[in-house]
Amino acid sequence: MDDDAELARLRRRAYGPDADIAADPVALARLDELEQAARPQPEPERAPEPDPTPAAAASARLSEAPVAAAVVPGPSARPRAQWHLALIAGVGVLAVLMAASAWRGAELEPVAAPSPTASVAARFGDASPFSGDPTARVLQEIPVDDWFGDYFDLPSGETAPPFPVPEAVRWSAPLGDFYGGQLWLARSSSGLPCLAVVLGDDVRADCRPAQDFDRGALVVTVPYSAIPAADRPPGMTPTESLGYQWLSDQSVTIVAGRTRGLGRD
Repeated sequence: MDDDAELARLRRRAYGPDADIAADPVALARLDELEQAARPQPEPERAPEPDPTPAAAASARLSEAPVAAAVVPGPSARPRAQWHLALIAGVGVLAVLMAASAWRGAELEPVAAPSPTASVAARFGDASPFSGDPTARVLQEIPVDDWFGDYFDLPSGETAPPFPVPEAVRWSAPLGDFYGGQLWLARSSSGLPCLAVVLGDDVRADCRPAQDFDRGALVVTVPYSAIPAADRPPGMTPTESLGYQWLSDQSVTIVAGRTRGLGRD
């Protein structure tokens, strides 16, 4: 029996399910002997070789250095990819430069501030006598009720002032006393809106067609000198006038400011 077969038989007796080698010292010693022989033996150490000469070392390094193979690019794939990358990079740089230029232009170019008179005209209408005064200010907003459109009979004891229209007045109504003047609204039989301010015996009234009404032209102005001192609003100066303006069907606005010299004071 060769050693390999004997080693396998003894291992079955030692490690198998029916192990009985512990009761056989001779077999146990033989197993140890065969396993020692089966283990790989270490190789004997070799004596160190002498250092090579400088020429031999250089030759060895040259022989061990990797040789780079010459690669010839294909006719289409690599150049096309490089061309696409270059195009994308160029477009990106151009976009950055254009954005920077636009930012610098927006930073350097002053933005024109809105004209104060333009904002006043937008509020009071371009035909208002106060549209040229940036300091014009609203003193009061007087609501106009819907029933004015159907109001025909005046309250008891009230007498309507005359309105400058060549036709009959369809309705008229007082809104109340404001800064010493009694404010009236009216409409003529043809639909012209009218406004009047009564200061004692002084009646100031105006009527306007629809196209002028929408532009803020229906305004009755009262100069500083015609307003009783006790009724003048605080802060009003001698160069200013009060304006009673009917600009919408919802309210009448009382304005203080300098007029454009339209001959209404």
